[in-house]
Order: sequence, then C-alpha cells, then structure tokens
Amino acid sequence: MMYYTAKGVLKVMKPSRLRFKKEDQFVKMYVRQLLRKAKTLEDVPEIGNLKDVVKAEVERIEREYEEKHKKAVEEVTTPKEVVTEAPKEVVVTPAPVSEQPKVEEAPKEVVTPTPAVSETPKETTETERKEEHAE
Repeated sequence: MMYYTAKGVLKVMKPSRLRFKKEDQFVKMYVRQLLRKAKTLEDVPEIGNLKDVVKAEVERIEREYEEKHKKAVEEVTTPKEVVTEAPKEVVVTPAPVSEQPKVEEAPKEVVTPTPAVSETPKETTETERKEEHAE
C-alpha cells in the first residue's frame, strides 16, 4: 500500500503482514492482561500473527507454572529418606578430687549510716546567694 502525502510517498505495510515476537511490548501487554483475566483471547485483535504469539506465550507460562506447582506438591507429599546414625554411647567418668576446695571469707566492712538528706530544695534569700558567689 502506498499513500501520497505532501512529504512524498509513504509505504505502509498491511496489518496482515505484521510479524510479532514474544519480546514485543504489544505481545507482553496482552499476555499480562490474559494472565490477570482482565481480557480474553477473543479480545486480542487480528493483526498479523499477534493472536497466535499471545496464545502460545500464555500457554507456555501456564505450563511452566503447573510444572513448578506439581514439583512443589510432590516434594511436600513424598517424605524424604532420612538417614539417622545410631546414637554414640557416652561414658561419663567423674574427675578425681584431690582436696576439697578452700573457701576464704572476705573481711567484713563496717558500714556507718549517713545522715538523711532532704530532697526538697533549700530556700535561700538573695543576700545569701550574693554571699555564696562572693566567696
């Protein structure tokens, strides 16, 4: 198809001749929408091989998901063989005691009670404050 414009002749491909790959953004957009169930395969337009590529990609992703899911379920349901070793026999022998440990008493300290300090602040007058600062 050719169109005559002010800038010259434009050649335009027919939509039926367009070839899409699975890496194209247009394909990825429809694949995401189909996987999220936002659209159906009938909603994909008949442009070139778009519908075929989208359908193949969705089927591939769903097949991979099912295989991974099936493997995960099989791993959970089938018990793995666990090889356990026989417990080793442990013999405990008491250590020889030559002498009883010596216990020394620490010298006792004499504690003298200190006079109680009141927690309320002492009221001082201005003259007393001035005298304290003068010293």
